[in-house]
Order: sequence, then structure tokens, then C-alpha cells
Amino acid sequence: MKPPVLVLGSNFITILAIVRALGSCDYQISVLRVTDEDPWDIRKMLLGLKPFEKSSRFTREYQWIRANEKTVVEWLLKNAKRENEKVVLFPTDDRTAAIIDKNQDVLRAFFHFPHICNSPGKVVEWMNKSRQKELARKIGIPVAQEYAVLNGDKNWEKAVSEVCYPCFSKPEISINGHKSLIRECHNEKDLKQVIEKAGKYSDCPVMIEEYMRIDAEYGILGFSNGKESVIPGIVEKTLVGSDSHVGVTVTGTYRPFESDDPLKNKLERMIAEIGFTGLFDIDLYKNGDTVYFNELNFRLGAFGFASFHAGINLPEMLVLCLSGRDYGDRNRLIRKPVACISEKANLDEFASGNINWETYLGNRKRAEYGFIEWEQDLAPFRLFQKHVQRKKIWNDLKHFIHRG
Repeated sequence: MKPPVLVLGSNFITILAIVRALGSCDYQISVLRVTDEDPWDIRKMLLGLKPFEKSSRFTREYQWIRANEKTVVEWLLKNAKRENEKVVLFPTDDRTAAIIDKNQDVLRAFFHFPHICNSPGKVVEWMNKSRQKELARKIGIPVAQEYAVLNGDKNWEKAVSEVCYPCFSKPEISINGHKSLIRECHNEKDLKQVIEKAGKYSDCPVMIEEYMRIDAEYGILGFSNGKESVIPGIVEKTLVGSDSHVGVTVTGTYRPFESDDPLKNKLERMIAEIGFTGLFDIDLYKNGDTVYFNELNFRLGAFGFASFHAGINLPEMLVLCLSGRDYGDRNRLIRKPVACISEKANLDEFASGNINWETYLGNRKRAEYGFIEWEQDLAPFRLFQKHVQRKKIWNDLKHFIHRG
């Protein structure tokens, strides 16, 4: 008998990817939307904006709760008693991954979940980008020079006296900050604005590092059993979001690694040294001829459905591993490179004015696969198409008013 699965988080693209990957293998899937926004907001209901992941034919049950650690844990414990066996938890963002990680002791009796050596708090510790970079450097993966890490320092001028401009800022731990802190700073004024903005968040250290010209960006999707990793290939990002969507992959090609690629071997060593059991996502970038480590996420990224389109079911490998079943016969080889698009990220770029309507349509046409459109589960895409139409009308209206 296959164990029940609960997918939780706020990113509907990743939620939908896991629901479909496991639902297509006949797992019973429930979804817990953990977000500050209410998917059932009356204004959204009147506009027909229903949760996309709820409409999937593979979603057995759907629930929404506020993103509060105590509320989430209480809900999990209350609902766990309805199942006859342990439920496999799939966090889809840093916040839910952190909640599960910090509350392992109370959840363990009822759930299987990603972990580092079954030690509470270890995943959160390794979310620290400085710690990740230190390990990457030790293993031999190049990283950008780190100037300083500031956490509400009053004497920040002294702390950044050795910074060379332009520099790059980012939250040291993503769950404590916001994407608006990811910024290229051209001078001390820019950097001061970032530091002041970080002060609005509780315990939000800001990492200041060397600015590197990005010639290409890559994503790694993988699964680890705590000792060995499955890293089938690499995502070559062809279009990446900007502004509030900075770093989000819009389009890319998922292709296999070349045999005995030294970068793949180093990434496998990195995950093994951490001891993580779960799905992971690694961001890399290229400057000149050198590939640099950017960050490691302890959950599947938004581009995770690309691996499924390529014939590899990473979520099922994790379910089998956590529930003590064999996954050795599951496919690990990419059948062929696949060109994919995140329809949501593409629409966000259009709505933000970063691309025009013709470019939006061209991006969709060039992609072989999408993460919302899938012929075996069309209901979410039908809802999304209505959303696109509203965005297009609103965008045309804004341009009309501006011209007037």
C-alpha cells in the first residue's frame, strides 16, 4: 500500500509539480496551502481566481491556513490522526521546510519528512548562505568573495569599508528576508538603502559579496538519501526574472550532465557531507569560463517539473526512500533535453512590463513543455488561461490610460 502524501507551502507551481508527479503514480495527495494570502478571498472568488493546485484531478483534499509555525504544527498533528499510516510531508518553500525541520520531534510519530541526520534544526542551520559557501569552497567549487554580513550593525560604515563597488547584497538566510534585498549596489547610498530595508525584518542578516557579471545561469535538481545523490542533469536558464521576480527561471533547457562531469561529482560530495535526505535545488552561475556556486535550497525548485517531463520522477524516489521502500529500479537518465517554461513566471514578466505581449507569446511557443499546461491534467491550465486574459486586459487598460 502506498503511503499518503501531504504537499505544503505557498508556491503553487512547485506544489502542482509534486502533486502531478506522485498523482500520476496513484498516490493519494492532499495539499495544505501555507500562505499569508487567502486563496479564498472574496474578491478573488468574484473574479474566478480559484487556487490552481486545488483544481488538479490528482488533489484529493485541499486546505488553506495562515503561515504561522504554531498553527501549521497544530494542524498537522490534528489531521495526522485521520490516517492509518505515516504521511509523507513535502515542503515546497523555505518557510514550510523550516517549520518541519524545527518540529521534527513532535512530528516524527506521524510523518515522514526531509531531514539532515534526523536532527531538528539542522536544515535551518544549513540554509545559511555563508555556511553553504564555506563548504562549496572547501570542496573546490568557486564562490564569490564575501565582504561582510550585517545584522542591524550601527557601525555598518566601518563594516563595509573594504567593499568594492559595485557589490551584490542578499539575505544570508532567505526565510528571514525578502527578494527586495537581492540587489546590485553601485555605491554606498544603494547599500545603505538595503541595510535600512533589512532592518524592517526580524533577524535578517544581509550578505555583501563581490559583484560578478553573470554570463549564464544554471539550476540543479536532485534527490539524496543522506549518503548518495541522484542528479540527472542541469537546467540551462535562457530567461530569468527581474525586479521582484529576480532569479526566478522563466525559460530553460534541462539536459543531462556529460559523463563523469567534475562539477556533478563535487555537488554530490557537497550534499553527502551535509547528510541531507530529501529533494534539493542548487543555483549556479557562470562568469567567463568559471561556474560559481550561488545557493542550495532544501526543497524542489519551481523548475522541478522539468525532471518529470524528462522522464525522471524525483518526488517518487523520495517517497519510496522515506517510507523504507526500494527505489533502485526508478529511471535516473534523461531521455532527451527538454525546453521548458514557467508560464506563471512568463506572465509575471509581462505584467511587470519587462517583456511585451509578442515576447510573452514567443516564449510560450518555443517551449516544448510547461509547468501548468499538461494534457493529462488540464483543469489548472484552463484556470490559468482565464488569469492570463484578465492580466492582458488590465495591461492594455494601463497602456491606454498612460497614452491618454
